[in-house]
Amino acid sequence: MSQIMKLSKKLLGYILFLLFIIYLAYYINQNREDFSALLDIAPIFLILISVTHLISFLMNALFLKVSMQPFQKEISLSESFFVSLLTSIGNYFFPVGAGTGTKAVYLKRKI
Repeated sequence: MSQIMKLSKKLLGYILFLLFIIYLAYYINQNREDFSALLDIAPIFLILISVTHLISFLMNALFLKVSMQPFQKEISLSESFFVSLLTSIGNYFFPVGAGTGTKAVYLKRKI
């Protein structure tokens, strides 16, 4: 792949990330009263929820890594963690198991 293509893909990624951050800030600003309820929750509970989600993603990543071994396909733990996150985001934002489809497409192209 040429240097220009690599640079343009990287630039597109940064632009999409920036657009996401702008949209997220707009959304939070428009729904301030909903997000203010988070301030009533004890920080320890927010930390526990975050750690639980992190452990869940890690377990899904390990499951994916182990389930690829019978097919003689190697995937790093960090990549399987990324796929686990991608699947969860897809399932959260899109209906009908789009995260699983996203995982299948990613693995088909990558491996």
